Amino acid sequence: MIYPKRLAALALAATLGAAGAGAGAQAEDWQGVYVGIGGGYFDADAKIRDAAQLFSGFKTNSSGGLIGAYLGYNYQIDNLVLGIEGDGYAGFGGETKLSGFPVPSKLKTKIGGTWAVRGRAGWAFDTIMPYVAGGYTGMTNKQTFSTGYVGSDDRTLSGWTLGGGAEFMVTPGWLIRLDYQYKDYGKRKFFSNLDPNFGGVTQKVKANQFTLGGAYKF
Repeated sequence: MIYPKRLAALALAATLGAAGAGAGAQAEDWQGVYVGIGGGYFDADAKIRDAAQLFSGFKTNSSGGLIGAYLGYNYQIDNLVLGIEGDGYAGFGGETKLSGFPVPSKLKTKIGGTWAVRGRAGWAFDTIMPYVAGGYTGMTNKQTFSTGYVGSDDRTLSGWTLGGGAEFMVTPGWLIRLDYQYKDYGKRKFFSNLDPNFGGVTQKVKANQFTLGGAYKF
């Protein structure tokens, strides 16, 4: 179950709490360009609606692993660290099938990859920096549909992301982090060109992403 408002509030509370705790601490140097690699877990849910009423009311769920990289820049003002970051992850696994409908039919969905461009705001104290982040996100999604005939549809979805995490400075150059992103891709239509009598499938897609990463700051 996805609770975006609660998770975002917890991330913000952690950052503000860290800011209060570390107000008097000497901040390490977090400013500069950094590049990293990471991996983790992706879980996407989609609510389905269609004019033919074959799939309406059902949900799909795709979950699997991620591996990728990220690049960003931090600008530091005392303990406050502001920045921008881009990331991209390839998905593996994450293929889900739906069956058991009143008519012989199946809907299979698979996540190909996901990416984001986010602004970040963190509070640095000693060698730990909790942060909140948000911005644009995209995802590639392939779906295969069958109910008397078979068709597939590849779509690139766009939406917004909000989340946060914590970064740890192992040495002045090496960083490790835990990162969470909630992603909302809005409503998207699939299979609209299969059959004029079918009308396609409309899906409202939301996702959770959890990653662990390691980076070098120049």
